[in-house]
Amino acid sequence: MLVLKVFNRHERESNIAEASGSNFTKMQSDKSQFNFELNVSQFHPQELSVNVVGNALVIEGHHTEREDNGGTVERHFVRKFQLPKNAKAEELTSKLSDSGVLSVSMPKVESNENVRNIPIEVDPKWKMQPCRDVVLHRPIPLWWW
Repeated sequence: MLVLKVFNRHERESNIAEASGSNFTKMQSDKSQFNFELNVSQFHPQELSVNVVGNALVIEGHHTEREDNGGTVERHFVRKFQLPKNAKAEELTSKLSDSGVLSVSMPKVESNENVRNIPIEVDPKWKMQPCRDVVLHRPIPLWWW
């Protein structure tokens, strides 16, 4: 019996990411700050870098060849995140947990947008018009069933 499966590029990339140990990137934003979390458990702290380049956050990890299960392994990754306009990139902090999760946080700039209410001038001849777009629904009669 022949079984065909639809190729899903994103599923394949997800499987590759899981196999490489970098199985998640989590981004969160609340009222006061932005948070990024990235699994970098395959890297030592000295093999990681966190940089702000222009208006992008760049997280990079690289280690040279290592012995691994009878062979050698070399890993390298680069993750780039576009920084929002209201991020205080100069106050960015990063922390590596004991489980290998790199957390990057940065506060948000408080919005100084002034809201000004614009009054609406109403024509003295204005009056409420009946709504013509409303459809009245009637109950379905019992005999219909």
